[in-house]
Amino acid sequence: FATVASDLTMEFIVDGVIVMSALILLLVFMSPPPWIFGIILVFTLISSLIVFVILDIYYDLNIVNRVVLWACKHISRVKEHKEDILEKYEGFRQNFKRALQDKGIFSQALTLSFMRKSFTGMKYYVLLAALGYQIGFVSIFIAIGLSITLLLIPGIPGNIGVYEGGMAAVFIFLGVPSGVAAMAVFLDRLVWYWGITGVGGILGTKYGMDLIPGREAE
Repeated sequence: FATVASDLTMEFIVDGVIVMSALILLLVFMSPPPWIFGIILVFTLISSLIVFVILDIYYDLNIVNRVVLWACKHISRVKEHKEDILEKYEGFRQNFKRALQDKGIFSQALTLSFMRKSFTGMKYYVLLAALGYQIGFVSIFIAIGLSITLLLIPGIPGNIGVYEGGMAAVFIFLGVPSGVAAMAVFLDRLVWYWGITGVGGILGTKYGMDLIPGREAE
């Protein structure tokens, strides 16, 4: 879990840089509508909490540790598993900090994260071009930055509905015709969310059941 958390931390750092850069470009080149500032506000609040937790663990401030101890003392269901929770948290904290201090892993993770975001930008550029609309680099960069904020807003799994509506609105704001924007977002989600989810579900049902003890005996 600590390895996954450290990987997500690298991803979060890259996301933060992209969002801040996109926001600067947005303010310099365009006049954003009020609803975009609402999305950015939610992103800022959630990001601040994540940054606080990361800094607390990395610099051994022990604030999160005190919160965990408080929960173990005052919440009955948590209190029953106090020792186990504290042991697992300490193991997670040490492994998480060790992963962040490894410069080799850190640089590789940042590079891969930037490459993934570049692929996302290319994906939307190709989709819009295939639908007959050419969009500039600055507009694509702004769209990617705002898409990151949409995915971080708490909601149902995959932010179904929030992401689709938000991204279509972002592209329309950037000058893309509404029909083209809606179709591009629909095709993107159809392949990269619903498609992958469906394939994963099928493969999990077919091959994952073999991992359950006693399944082979049946």
